[in-house]
Amino acid sequence: MSSELSGKKAILLVAAAIVGIFFVLQALFGFPIFKPKSDIVDNSAVVIIKDQSDGSCIVEASDRIPRSISECPYEKDDVITITYTEGTDQIKNHKP
Repeated sequence: MSSELSGKKAILLVAAAIVGIFFVLQALFGFPIFKPKSDIVDNSAVVIIKDQSDGSCIVEASDRIPRSISECPYEKDDVITITYTEGTDQIKNHKP
């Protein structure tokens, strides 16, 4: 009877360890399983910096997050439309 009880305890211990590892991993990655999917946003943005040395530029939309465009065809103070995922600095698409 004691071996049966220790088997049940072992199963419970393994299950608790798996659940604990799951939550530790979620905490390390910012609980991505609990975050809703972010929205894709089209927004106007102004080119605030144009780097002539490498052709990149920095744009800023209404959310005030600066975003970079490599090989930027725009000039400083141009107003363009950018597509990005809300809350990130990655631009998915840009057009004049």
